[in-house]
Amino acid sequence: PIGSLLPRHFDLQEVSGVSGAAASLNGLRDGAGPSSKNSKVPVRLLVSKDECGWLIGKRGNKIHKLRELALVSTRDADSEIMDVGCESIVDVFGAPLAKELCVLQLIVDDLAMMREALPVTRLVIAAELGRAVRHQLDGVRNESGATSVLLRECGKTWHVVEIEGSERSRIAAA
Repeated sequence: PIGSLLPRHFDLQEVSGVSGAAASLNGLRDGAGPSSKNSKVPVRLLVSKDECGWLIGKRGNKIHKLRELALVSTRDADSEIMDVGCESIVDVFGAPLAKELCVLQLIVDDLAMMREALPVTRLVIAAELGRAVRHQLDGVRNESGATSVLLRECGKTWHVVEIEGSERSRIAAA
């Protein structure tokens, strides 16, 4: 196991073929997909503009360090997933899932150092994945020790998983 994560938490790597919103989520366009060693499921976080600036750091020094482990990009959130106070997306992709989760852990730990930080991590997932995991959220909450794990629909394409709790429980739930 990796920290408190177990091999069964990595079932998403087993998915063969990606379609619809998941293909868009994974950045698989024009047949140019990631190598077979890389995860087909990116980690996508919904953050505030202040949190996004904090993650980039002065002169981009923080995001450059994260990019040594995986591809990390930031952009404005789509209107259908934008939430009050959460206007930016941080994408982590192009690496094995274990490295993507390592980058997520570094991001969560770094954001915890902000004075204004809330104990919430928001992950953006494809709607079809959201429908598939909806019934497993109570189990994820119980196993991870998170205070709450909620799934919010954002239009027809996306869902947001809101995980509340300590840094460790949020990483375990992710």
